[in-house]
Amino acid sequence: MTGGPHQSIWFTEGNKIIRRSASGEITEISTPTPLAGAANITEGADGALWFTETIAAKVARITEAGAFTEFDMPPGSQPDVIAAGGDGAVWFSEDIYPAVLRITTSGSVNSFRTSDLIGDIAPGRNNSIWYTLPNHGKIGRITNTVTEFGLPANCGLPVAPEGIVVDHNGNVWFTDLLNGQIVEAVGL
Repeated sequence: MTGGPHQSIWFTEGNKIIRRSASGEITEISTPTPLAGAANITEGADGALWFTETIAAKVARITEAGAFTEFDMPPGSQPDVIAAGGDGAVWFSEDIYPAVLRITTSGSVNSFRTSDLIGDIAPGRNNSIWYTLPNHGKIGRITNTVTEFGLPANCGLPVAPEGIVVDHNGNVWFTDLLNGQIVEAVGL
């Protein structure tokens, strides 16, 4: 779910993109590709709403007027979590191949290999992207390169970072699923 233009709320449901206007009016818009598996959605810097189609192996955008553009990813791909970056591009995770990908508004894609599958991604300062690796107890940062940070155990228990956010001061926070905590990643 994400906020959109004019105080609207947008979310995905199966093969539909749903918009709730500020007045409460609900509009359901079917994806152009049947059985696309619309998953996660974010508002892009271009004012359009960008979303992943996990079953169809596509990343798509929809304008406020309802015009779609779909971008094919390599066969066998499974794009999942998505976030607008500070660089004007949209970033998303790949659930089959461990990577975070960057797509421009024209559809140009760059891939950044990670050590494992991604839990979540979030934009950071200086056009960086942060991500979690829940299965390996790490978080990572992408600038021009990929840097991953192992996280210390919590009272002897492993850490499983899932959700991630960078606050207005540039501090990185993540949810730890195994320990039921919200943790600030200090010193990164």
